[in-house]
Amino acid sequence: MRSLRFLAVFAAGALAMALSMVFGGGRIVAGFGRGDAPALHRKPVVVDGDSPRTGARRIRLLHVDACETGQPATRGGYAFDGGGWARAAMVAPSRVACENYGLDRYGRVLAHCRTEDSVNIALAAVRAGIAFVSDPRRVPRVFTEAGNEARVLGLGVWDFTVARPGAYSRRSA
Repeated sequence: MRSLRFLAVFAAGALAMALSMVFGGGRIVAGFGRGDAPALHRKPVVVDGDSPRTGARRIRLLHVDACETGQPATRGGYAFDGGGWARAAMVAPSRVACENYGLDRYGRVLAHCRTEDSVNIALAAVRAGIAFVSDPRRVPRVFTEAGNEARVLGLGVWDFTVARPGAYSRRSA
């Protein structure tokens, strides 16, 4: 009887997964339902300044671009790893809710992530100067305003010399 119950539960789960593949655009991202209300997830691990990870799933925060690991930066004649700095500067909140906007070319979930207090993590990174705005012409105005404010105040990346991450990536490829 127990094995029959297990089989019924397993079949129902498999059917739900198949239906979500058909009606969900072919993407199943654990915990990141496209169009669903985002659920709170456990504490993310900071991979770099614009890519946290929850569980086994890497996330790419929308509208921001942080220095790459190994990307050289200088301040006052001192050279350092700009990407390592961005990773160390990002503070991972205790839990996040992320809304899925698809996958990037590296298989990361493109997402807006918010803390339990509804703080947009990407916007907070721009405000603190941890990340650049990815494309000022294509992002919500609040991101460009936050980036301009961080630049004027000389916060984070605006306080040292570093190439924009996209330009650095193109040169080092």
